[in-house]
Amino acid sequence: MVVNKSLVNNIDEANLKRFLLEKIENQSEYDGMDLDVMASNIIDNGELSVDELNEYLFNELFYGMHRNINVYKIKSSRKAKYVKDWINGILKDYNIESINYNKLIQTYTTGKQEKISAIKMQYDEKNIVQNIKIIFIREIKLSISGNIVTAYSYIPVEVDFERKIIIIKGRSRNKVVDETDKCKHIMEEIFSKITLGMQISIEPFEERNEVALYNMSKCLLEELLSKVKAFSSIGLISESTEEYMKKILNILPLENIEESKLNPNIMDLQKEFNNIIEELILADYFFGRDAENILNLGISAMLTEIRFSDNKNVIARLSGENRRNSIFNSKSFLGLRNSLESVKAVDALSIAYKNNNRTIHVKYYANNNNYLGILFKDSRAYREEDFNKTWERYLESESIINTKDERLCEICIG
Repeated sequence: MVVNKSLVNNIDEANLKRFLLEKIENQSEYDGMDLDVMASNIIDNGELSVDELNEYLFNELFYGMHRNINVYKIKSSRKAKYVKDWINGILKDYNIESINYNKLIQTYTTGKQEKISAIKMQYDEKNIVQNIKIIFIREIKLSISGNIVTAYSYIPVEVDFERKIIIIKGRSRNKVVDETDKCKHIMEEIFSKITLGMQISIEPFEERNEVALYNMSKCLLEELLSKVKAFSSIGLISESTEEYMKKILNILPLENIEESKLNPNIMDLQKEFNNIIEELILADYFFGRDAENILNLGISAMLTEIRFSDNKNVIARLSGENRRNSIFNSKSFLGLRNSLESVKAVDALSIAYKNNNRTIHVKYYANNNNYLGILFKDSRAYREEDFNKTWERYLESESIINTKDERLCEICIG
């Protein structure tokens, strides 16, 4: 059995090597082998079955290195309800006769025509489909060291009728020769074929994704500030700051003074002064603390990057150091906060959070009305639980839109 190198190159190397080594007794026999050769030899030696390796590869391809994700909401799917609908629909179009089919190792393709290399379907006693996972394979061309090299792009697709979402994933590759070979293009192409072929209609986000990301940023800030003891003392100095501002206004020869106060249309002086105090508190609190220290404070997540358009359609973008540290201690963030609160919409948001002693860095995109974009930014493979937690966090932030509950941020951050 020959295991294709292009397939192996889409699997996290450390994970695959660990899996293969667990299957053999004499590990020294395979020292120095490339993983595709190693897997082929282990199968030929009877230490691993093709079905067992295909099952492992299916799970790895659905998560792992396929970190670019689009999540669509299903509006209606009457023509894709039953098992027979899929058999007579898209599976027939790709000459697939089984609803549980896994030929990842055995499937090859050439040119621009994709194939289905694996399917898993869950359905109830009435043959109503609950979930279907499909892995598509397509050939792409890469330019490496001046040479055109053939590679495979795998596009995992999950249609989850219980959660009413379609999840499409891809892996970004460097030096792709043709624009149509880029994973984003292939993802959109396959999405169109599935939704048109199975007559599934999508519910647009209608900017709810932008508002949800704003809610997430607001709640993460409030959560962090609740951990900083000095913030509870700001009220103790309010009387002193008011007197200080009155002295400033009395000394400066300003023209627009109304009842010892500056016209609020010029500047909310009290709010600006409070921002300075908050800036001082945050600078003091974050001094000497790196990202790991901050996440260990008991917060649910840390905001590391944000992008939004203000009321004048000026794009504001702010990121922490190396785009991996908090932006809340940044002077720029405090300066942008008023504009952000005014528009209450965020185009893109990056956060870091802890999950089972691992730090996960993830980015949300709300720049498309049809889907929510998610990118796992870490170079290592991510897991199913990481995706589920990331998606649930978004849903919690979306659920508090238009709510009057004063505990909305408790709902959002859990």
